[in-house]
Amino acid sequence: MAVQDCWPDVFLWMVSGNRRISYFRILPREIVFSPIEEERGEFCGTTRTICFYVCRVRYHMVKSEI
Repeated sequence: MAVQDCWPDVFLWMVSGNRRISYFRILPREIVFSPIEEERGEFCGTTRTICFYVCRVRYHMVKSEI
């Protein structure tokens, strides 16, 4: 049986108007912080360039909660 992560994935959304047009998914184990160096995520405390994925749903609307 596979081990499952207990933390949810982090999603970055690119929004235009009220539509989500692209996204990028980050796994928590890649960015988690720990004072012990061996337990830190690979990208913890670093700047990195990411390429967003285009949303496949034609109209992916964002609910405004103001």
